[in-house]
Amino acid sequence: MKVLSVILLCIICCSCSDTDSKTNELNQRVTRLEQRMDSLTNTKKEDSGGYMNQRATSQNDRCQGITKKGAQCKRKAKTNGYCWQHGG
Repeated sequence: MKVLSVILLCIICCSCSDTDSKTNELNQRVTRLEQRMDSLTNTKKEDSGGYMNQRATSQNDRCQGITKKGAQCKRKAKTNGYCWQHGG
């Protein structure tokens, strides 16, 4: 009986440490992503000298909805910023 309780205790301890390490890893990834986002939002846009990049303007016309896979929707947005499927 003591052996069984020791084995169960070891299993519980091992599973907790594995969960803690995964939690720490995910927290580190979130922190790195937040830092990358901050660096991207803090960069200054360079003056294009009057030339408008068509790709940049088309990005603004894209739907702001998020797909099931987690990517931004590729459909053209209506005036509210979303396509017909995501609330436009």
